[in-house]
Amino acid sequence: MSLLLLTGCSNNEKEYSRQWIYFDTVVSIKFYGFDRPPDSLYDITKNIYSYWDSLLDVYDTNSGIYELNHTLSDTVYICSDLSEILTKSLLWNDRTDRKLTPLIGPIVSLWGIGLKGDYIPSKELINKAISNINNSYIEFISDTVIVKHGNPEVNLSAYTKGWVVDIIYDEILPCVEGNMDIAGFLIDAGRNIKGWRRDNKTFKIGIANPRGKGIVKVFELPSEQSCASAGDYERFIIVNGKRYHQIFDPKTGYPSDKAIGVTVVCKNAFDADVISTAAILLGDSIINVAKSEKADLILFYEIGQTVINKQFGSNIVFR
Repeated sequence: MSLLLLTGCSNNEKEYSRQWIYFDTVVSIKFYGFDRPPDSLYDITKNIYSYWDSLLDVYDTNSGIYELNHTLSDTVYICSDLSEILTKSLLWNDRTDRKLTPLIGPIVSLWGIGLKGDYIPSKELINKAISNINNSYIEFISDTVIVKHGNPEVNLSAYTKGWVVDIIYDEILPCVEGNMDIAGFLIDAGRNIKGWRRDNKTFKIGIANPRGKGIVKVFELPSEQSCASAGDYERFIIVNGKRYHQIFDPKTGYPSDKAIGVTVVCKNAFDADVISTAAILLGDSIINVAKSEKADLILFYEIGQTVINKQFGSNIVFR
């Protein structure tokens, strides 16, 4: 479900914001204060969004990840930035029962949710895509040299937005700490959120109903903390009354049905992003992983026509 910023300003502060379209979603940054922030802060933010979008876009023939996927040679040289996020994704795949594989590309491409209308692939094609994943892997020879085995197709959409939020946060924070006209800022990359307040006050965040209108939960996001949401509610199709969404289980080849939505709160935006997607794939089984990262979460399930939720962890403070 969507995360909605309900309160960010204090006293007589003003909000200044800009937004762009990257990673197939709306991304933004908001500043709070009494004077308009320097344009350089927006330039920094936009340049980071743009760089990582161009590096990790699987459909952009000029991107690093496209080159990795389509180079005919088994040995591929990649840049250090792509290497770093890919390495982290492989580690997280191991921690999530290999459900969050960065090699999910064949299944994502086959289904093409949002691109192919009400298309449901045949079982034969799904099994072929699963076999491709199971029989492919990548091997790091050095930090920037990869050997491809089989026909791996990398897709890092489950990792990208939180990763970029952390990078922007680390770049912007030193720039604003010494500028007393700026009271705080909030980064939002498609429901992956991280903010900072000079006065350490919280941001009021609303969780939208995954099966209807309105807000079902409102909580306080502390300064320097992150939150992320994921679920089956944004990019999906409904065929014969059944919902098919874009978070796929690589072991079945179908969209996961373990939960319909989740909101995660923890220190790093990358961890919040990854855990939120993994929770849709694993359901309650994500809890031990979340605990190890000191992450709290709210899982949403659908039973019949009723939406229920479970909270794990005690640090999410509701309003």
